[in-house]
Amino acid sequence: MTLLVRTEGKQYQSGYTLDMARLLACEPLQVEARDQTARDAEAALGLPPSLYFYIGHACPAFGSVVFVYDFDRLNPTVGSASDHDTGGLHAGYVHFEPALGDDERRQWSASAEHRWPITTLVQRANDFVDKYFDSFAAYCTGARAVTDDSAGRLLHPENERRAWSIEVRLEADQPLLDGLSLIGLSPAAFESLREAVIDDPTTYADWDALLQRKVVREFDSQSIHSEIESLISTGAIP
Repeated sequence: MTLLVRTEGKQYQSGYTLDMARLLACEPLQVEARDQTARDAEAALGLPPSLYFYIGHACPAFGSVVFVYDFDRLNPTVGSASDHDTGGLHAGYVHFEPALGDDERRQWSASAEHRWPITTLVQRANDFVDKYFDSFAAYCTGARAVTDDSAGRLLHPENERRAWSIEVRLEADQPLLDGLSLIGLSPAAFESLREAVIDDPTTYADWDALLQRKVVREFDSQSIHSEIESLISTGAIP
């Protein structure tokens, strides 16, 4: 099972954020909702408009609502993946030794070694983790690689996890609850959702079922990302 993580809740330049109203209404994750930073990166790197997910962990800066999807249940046929955060690369967060110019960085990102068809994701991701990391648990919980790659990226002292996070790009809107394995919420957001279900169990029957199955869970606001990474790394999310 390959688990994709997506974080939501950030207020974007467009004004869009996945707030509680959109969450309760089960609004689909929308490609058009991505911010200008993502659009700029796509234009620079020759990527189609996409929804962004990450294997095992996702950048906490994107929000405090954490979705975990089972890639095998999504079964997408249109999309691609990379062994790095393409937005982070475009923004200059991925460093190389020796340093690469802008054109060289774009060529590196677009090469077949680092940009994969969605149909090969599972095997390519497994090969990448096996080659450079001590284990999937180590990759998932933030440990650095045990060996460097030929571009001097993985052990570069200025790089953080965005330099090697496995990014997955789906090129169509995603129904919010399809393929869902877990939604992690802060205590305040969890209580808001729970109260909505209690007040109107008919309208929110789907959410009631997810609460009963513990697919929707409450986490400490300060540790939600690390707690979910730990669950994924140990296989504790069914």
